[in-house]
Amino acid sequence: MRRFLMIAGALAALSACAHMNTDANPDPSAAASLGTNTEIKAEADNLNHITRISIDANRLYDQAADEADDKDLQASLRSISAERKLFAQKLQQRVAALGANPAETGQASGAVYRSFAALRGLIENDSVAAAGEVYRGESYLIDEMNKALQTPLTAVSRDMLTAEIAKVKAGRSKVEQLKTALETRLMNEAAREDATAQPKPTPANPG
Repeated sequence: MRRFLMIAGALAALSACAHMNTDANPDPSAAASLGTNTEIKAEADNLNHITRISIDANRLYDQAADEADDKDLQASLRSISAERKLFAQKLQQRVAALGANPAETGQASGAVYRSFAALRGLIENDSVAAAGEVYRGESYLIDEMNKALQTPLTAVSRDMLTAEIAKVKAGRSKVEQLKTALETRLMNEAAREDATAQPKPTPANPG
């Protein structure tokens, strides 16, 4: 019941609070031709989609870090959250340069939303599973960026996504290593508890 309430709270918090204001305003000269340039409009839409994912990630990774008991997991969540915030801000600037209105809210739907909601519910009770959800969330972001790279993009946008994918993959690898370390630590702790709980042999009766 407690986990259900935590997840429900995460869903409400994410949809209500996943917001990132920007001072980036659409470039007037680019905006004038946006209506007739379908490729640039599609590019801006794709970048806004990735912006929303990054906004969701930034907010929920921060929330999860607030509740994490494991210090290494907490530090990783903080680091990844900061990276997602910076990337979202870069995307907002790029969308504005293309003449479109930058996204300022998360998408609050789809695979990344479910994964992040699950993360909030797991963080206090299962750090290993929480690390797995972070891995899934980062994998989803990589997949969406790869999809965008299969579409016509300007060179600036393409270079931006390509560089970010490399960073996300590196961060995801760290999360995977952390998950393995957590699993190993838990197994060792369980083994020590089992050894402590083993009944001591009864001395033989000499008579």
